[in-house]
Amino acid sequence: MRKRFLNAVLAFVAAVMGLAAGGLAAQPYPSKIIRVVNPAQPGGNNDILFRRQVFRGLS
Repeated sequence: MRKRFLNAVLAFVAAVMGLAAGGLAAQPYPSKIIRVVNPAQPGGNNDILFRRQVFRGLS
């Protein structure tokens, strides 16, 4: 009897938590502008590689 009651309570709690989590949808990424600072000199090898990695990661 006690085990049946605990199972019913757990099922109810799981259902309530599932319904409550429905409104917690993730925000679209990115929600604001991302600023990336490159410490290398413009046009150098490090700059080119850095830009490739940044654009590959954002798309």
